[in-house]
Amino acid sequence: MENRRSIIWLSTIFMIMCLVMTAGPAAFAEEEVLPDLCGEWVYIYIPDETVIILREDGTAVYSGNEMQWENIGTAIRLIASSGQACDLRYETLDDGQLIVYFPAYFERISEIGAEGEVIGTWVAPGGSQSSFVFTENGKFLEDGVFTGDYIVDAEKGMIALQYGGLFDDTDIYYSFSGTYLVIEYPQILKRK
Repeated sequence: MENRRSIIWLSTIFMIMCLVMTAGPAAFAEEEVLPDLCGEWVYIYIPDETVIILREDGTAVYSGNEMQWENIGTAIRLIASSGQACDLRYETLDDGQLIVYFPAYFERISEIGAEGEVIGTWVAPGGSQSSFVFTENGKFLEDGVFTGDYIVDAEKGMIALQYGGLFDDTDIYYSFSGTYLVIEYPQILKRK
């Protein structure tokens, strides 16, 4: 009888151990606390220009449009009334400021560069002065003024822009949407 109790006891402990191991450490981890992003956000260098408003009730104003929003941990998900969603990557800074990566679309106007390559001359549609030139030898020209070297990390979907001391080096995200190059450039925001 004693052996039977020992076997039952050991079987129970074994089953509990199996459950704990299959649940993994995530089952016992604390729930991640997301930063509070609610408020009216402005560029740090242009404090009179509101970039985005994020309200506690889940509504937002971005580019003059009312929409819904949610914090998904690594991005602010904006949802238009049509249901179309756009994710703005963000990083929090120690002083309560945010780095937000805003997407901009560019179309190739040069003959150089193949599909899926950043090499070429790219301009923002709609009469914007925003542009990028990425040469085959690792040089770039931004907005017809700022120049430097660039390094593409295709695996991470990032381009390192090295301004040669004119500005801090900047990592931007990139992707392709049809024939467009989508560049997500970081901007520092603070609450108004």
